[in-house]
Amino acid sequence: MVMKDIKLDIAYLGIIFIAFTLPFSVLINNIAIILSFLPILITLLIDKPKRNILISNIKANKIALYLLAFAGLNVISGFIHLHSYNSLSVLFSDIEKRTVFLIIPLVFAITPMLTKTQIRNIFISFMVGLVLSMTISLIAAGYVSIITKSIINLHAQYNMVENNFMYHRLGSYLDLHAVYYSCMVLMGLIMTLVYSRYRFRSSTKVQKGLMILVLTYFLVMLFLLKSVVMLISLMLVIAIFGLAYLYRVRKTIAVLRISIAIIGLTVLFSTLSYRVVEKVGNRGNFFDYDFTEPGGGQWNVFNLRKAKWDVASEAIADHWLIGVGPGKIYEVLDEYYKKHNFNFALNEHYNPHNQFLHSFLTLGIVGFFVLASIYFLAFKQAIQKTDMVWCLFMIGFTLFSMSESTLAVNKGIIFFVFFTTLFSYLPLRSSSYFNE
Repeated sequence: MVMKDIKLDIAYLGIIFIAFTLPFSVLINNIAIILSFLPILITLLIDKPKRNILISNIKANKIALYLLAFAGLNVISGFIHLHSYNSLSVLFSDIEKRTVFLIIPLVFAITPMLTKTQIRNIFISFMVGLVLSMTISLIAAGYVSIITKSIINLHAQYNMVENNFMYHRLGSYLDLHAVYYSCMVLMGLIMTLVYSRYRFRSSTKVQKGLMILVLTYFLVMLFLLKSVVMLISLMLVIAIFGLAYLYRVRKTIAVLRISIAIIGLTVLFSTLSYRVVEKVGNRGNFFDYDFTEPGGGQWNVFNLRKAKWDVASEAIADHWLIGVGPGKIYEVLDEYYKKHNFNFALNEHYNPHNQFLHSFLTLGIVGFFVLASIYFLAFKQAIQKTDMVWCLFMIGFTLFSMSESTLAVNKGIIFFVFFTTLFSYLPLRSSSYFNE
């Protein structure tokens, strides 16, 4: 059914714009969100029939309800802790980020009857934006290398010497944190894997070559971005996808092809594992740490996170019921870092680097329950619909959320809420739309 209502057309245009701009730092929180939300305001105010439809669609979607509840909890928590804020700007800034939990579910609730072509266009928009952003970042890295006559330069934001083509330095050309950008690139890889799974055998040689080229492009980018949690997620995604594929074709695939696949996977896993170990190097043990270590010596990506989790858990034990309130987590954690002489974390004002701990400390036990329910329901529905893209997305993002405070920044919030809401409203599994 082609949409004829101008409000629905505008909302759809906003959805497309959000999808395309996800891999960029510009426009996401301004034009795209406003463009999507204006029709919702008009509908809620003056269009009673569509208002009833919108409310009905929200009520019928448990994930959307929990997303709205999470947004509401942040407002309620802010009101409860209002007296503890030295500056209300901190509270308003933090709550503003969480409005996405309200806006995006409402946008999709007003446009649940998108056609297959329109849904496919949403996926295509994200992929086009992602490939374009990857290309821009590599071109920028090459340009900087040429004008500085070196591929090793100082990263202005993090004040460390890095390869222009790797990690934070590579993401900085898009003004994106390397870890968050890695998550988007992983999503692109997942979508291409599933697309190739359905199309590869019936495609021409040129089409097969393009599929392999795009998959290789994503793998190279993930290798360069070298986020440990994403590399681990990548290995898990490939393992699950590969096992699922081999199980489906177990009676028809030749033994030689299975052997080649196993060899290829072994080489890939060895390369990725080497990158993970390389990130630790000879700096300390995986999970043992000393709070007083000044940094740069015995801290690595594993024991540093373990130290932050332990401190956050201690803070949660003291504020488990109602939390500390939106925007207060950095102030509270700094007090605990200071208590333990954890100056390395104190100087950087680190968050817990775990979204579940982050939400627990911010909103208390109810907030933790609501967040966990969103993840659980998403997993449950993805499995029920046998939606491989959604399932692999949730596996990757959940691992990501255990290593980063994913919903503490706009990029992570919009990425998660956008795709989680989109998948939850699709009547069919996502591969049904971009594989036809």
